[in-house]
Amino acid sequence: METDAARAARLNAEREDEIRRVPLQTIDKSKWPKDVRPIGMGEADGLGIDPDGRLYWNGKPVEIIGRRIDLTWTQTVVAIAVAVFTAIGALGESAYCGHVRVGAQVL
Repeated sequence: METDAARAARLNAEREDEIRRVPLQTIDKSKWPKDVRPIGMGEADGLGIDPDGRLYWNGKPVEIIGRRIDLTWTQTVVAIAVAVFTAIGALGESAYCGHVRVGAQVL
């Protein structure tokens, strides 16, 4: 069984390892909206942070509104290709629609 002193030493070592892997962030409360308050001590265990500074609440990532999307190089190329081919298809369809013949009639 673990003694209180051994448990405290283990917890301190774990905390030091956590802080070494993910350093503490500098907090600037002057940028906070007026209706935001600090987390209470009883709520603090629900918060987490990853090495990139992203916030987690109860293990789930907190969505940041207005944060830009970071795509990989492949995702960017595919997105651009899809956009270009969609535009080409739309232009082709609009040009084709004015010249469709049904029987002897032009639609």
